[in-house]
Amino acid sequence: MKRRIIASVSLGLVGAFAVSACSSGSDAITLSFQAKIQQTNTVDLGSSGSSVGDYISRSGDLVDASGTVIGGFAATAFINHVSGDIEARFVQAEFAFGEERTDSIVIMGDELFQAAELQNVKPKVSYAIVGGTGAYVGARGQCEVAVGEDGVFTVTCTFKTMD
Repeated sequence: MKRRIIASVSLGLVGAFAVSACSSGSDAITLSFQAKIQQTNTVDLGSSGSSVGDYISRSGDLVDASGTVIGGFAATAFINHVSGDIEARFVQAEFAFGEERTDSIVIMGDELFQAAELQNVKPKVSYAIVGGTGAYVGARGQCEVAVGEDGVFTVTCTFKTMD
C-alpha cells in the first residue's frame, strides 16, 4: 500500500456566509460559505495511480466573507469507477459550524473528477444533504459546490430542518 500526504495552503480567502429564508419555503435555510482545504491524504490501494478503491480524505476551515473561520469540514471519497482520465468518486462530508462545531450538515453524492485531481468534471456539483446536528438536526436539502483556485470550495446549501 502506497500512501501520499499532501498539505495545501489556500490563498485568497474571499467567501460569504449567510443564513436567510429563501423562496423555496418559509422554513428553508440557505447557508453560503467557503471551505478552504488545509490537508489532503490519499491512500493508493490496488493498482498504482488512480484506481477503484483508492481513498481520499480532506479537511480544513469554513470561512465567511471577512476570512473569519466559522467552522471546519471533513470529507472522504472512494473512487468507484475509472475511465481514461475520469474517475467517479462517492463523496461524503460534514460541514460543522461554530466554536464547538456542534451545528453541522452532512452531505453525500457521487461525482466525476479529473483523475488524481481536485477539479470536478462539471464546474458546479450538487450533493444531497442527508442530515445534521444541533441547530440543523434532521436537515434535508442540497448543497451546490464549486471548486475554485487553490483548493477553495464555494458552497451554497439550501435545506429544511425538523423544527
